[in-house]
Amino acid sequence: MGYLQRHLKYVLALSQLFGVLPVSGIFSDDPLRLKFSWLSWKVLYTCCLILLTFFLVLMAFYNLCTNDFELPNFTTFVFFSNGFIVITVFLKLATEWPEFMRYWHSTEMFIKSKVLLPKRFVSLPFIILSAAAIEHGLFVTYCITFEEFNGNITINGFEHFMTNDVYVFNYISYTW
Repeated sequence: MGYLQRHLKYVLALSQLFGVLPVSGIFSDDPLRLKFSWLSWKVLYTCCLILLTFFLVLMAFYNLCTNDFELPNFTTFVFFSNGFIVITVFLKLATEWPEFMRYWHSTEMFIKSKVLLPKRFVSLPFIILSAAAIEHGLFVTYCITFEEFNGNITINGFEHFMTNDVYVFNYISYTW
């Protein structure tokens, strides 16, 4: 297995939980076993997430247009739009990932850079994912603190979703 693929396999496995990079064979030692297939459950999962995220983008855009372009509504629209674009771009990348990893493996064998590459390619995704997790954690903490400041001290995660993204339920029914 190439060094890049070997050191990214756990990051790729984690990313597949979020519907990103639906490629099979990421734990294989042979880059020839990496495969992308449109007829796989991973791609179906990614496509479902793309459709759901697109629905949220439409609802956020409609909410933005009907509420005089307020800043919190614009932030929600940008957040869901970003998620939609990221998942779509990574689906495109997944179609080319097996070929890219085969090319990268041959390049690694040619230049024999076994010492420097692994640390760079493990630390960079870790730093990016850690920064995203910290940012999201701070945002959720801010939202919950804001709810506590407004007197909703007993709010839980579902209640938080119901109070902040209520515009979604203006157009679809739900049961409690």
